[in-house]
Amino acid sequence: MKKISFINTHEAINVGNRLFESETYELGDGLLTPFTEMRDAARSDGYDFATYHLNPLETSNAVVCLDMPSVALQARIAKLSVPKYLFIFECPLIRPDDWDSTQHAIFDRVFTYDRTRWRGGKYLNYAMPYSMRRTIVQSPKTRFMCLVASNKVILRQRSGYDDRRDLIEYFRKTKMQGFDLYGRGWEFYVSASRLLNRLFARFGSKAPWLRRFCTELPFYQGALVNKLQTISQYKFIYCNENFSHPGYLTEKILDAMWAGSVPVYSGPPDIDDFIPQNCYVAAHDFPSVHALVDHLSMMSSAQYMDYLTNIQRFLESEKAHVFSSDSFYAGLKSVLDKDL
Repeated sequence: MKKISFINTHEAINVGNRLFESETYELGDGLLTPFTEMRDAARSDGYDFATYHLNPLETSNAVVCLDMPSVALQARIAKLSVPKYLFIFECPLIRPDDWDSTQHAIFDRVFTYDRTRWRGGKYLNYAMPYSMRRTIVQSPKTRFMCLVASNKVILRQRSGYDDRRDLIEYFRKTKMQGFDLYGRGWEFYVSASRLLNRLFARFGSKAPWLRRFCTELPFYQGALVNKLQTISQYKFIYCNENFSHPGYLTEKILDAMWAGSVPVYSGPPDIDDFIPQNCYVAAHDFPSVHALVDHLSMMSSAQYMDYLTNIQRFLESEKAHVFSSDSFYAGLKSVLDKDL
């Protein structure tokens, strides 16, 4: 059995081999399921997938980094003579170090979802892994729309975080019923200042008295326990990406589809290469949140059912397979078979 050592950028996921032993994580339930599926497939092919806490770097046959590791771990990796791979998961806005090609020198291969930035050589393309081994949740749609996100702000430029704030402000000011907000940190939301919002959200848990200065959000429902079951009661799921970047497509839109709801989505500029336009409502096609909500409110039952039919066809199609853990594993296995 060839040992493959994995390093996740979130150290808590490495501890206790959580990456391959747990199907959920506080960032979202089911996010780790693709890795447990890949672990099982790898075993049948003679590969032992585990984090570097179980498969030490110095005794493994290959090393796989999920986003750039710490400087200390980079130094250890650079000394190894085994194949070393980097998967770029995050977007440049969140992890600019991932996209610094000078830091790629220690890796033999770099996997990226951006098909435009680097071509050939050590650079290979992939799609974000997702567990497609499920059925669409069938639940009555008793609510209008929800948003699932953590309370975060990027100050240096506009991002998907700001689009979410615009949506929240619309429902806060109009007091329109049927909208709910889930996620961490919204009890420390500050509508008047992005800077204060960022500071309060970051330090509020250590200074709960700050809540008296925060903006009340009556539709805030707290953190989620079971995401798909919870969001399945909503007709529409607002699920934009943090940043628009070629190929950057995460679990957000797929979660909405498997919940049996219609995604209200904005994501990569090449989204049409991955998901048909008739499977989601493109949020950026509308000049304002007001126009978007009006459009959704006036959508006929027949139009809504068309979206659901198109979503089911897509999820059952070969085109959706690119997001599966099987597809992700096949890409990794092909280079392991070649390099080991």
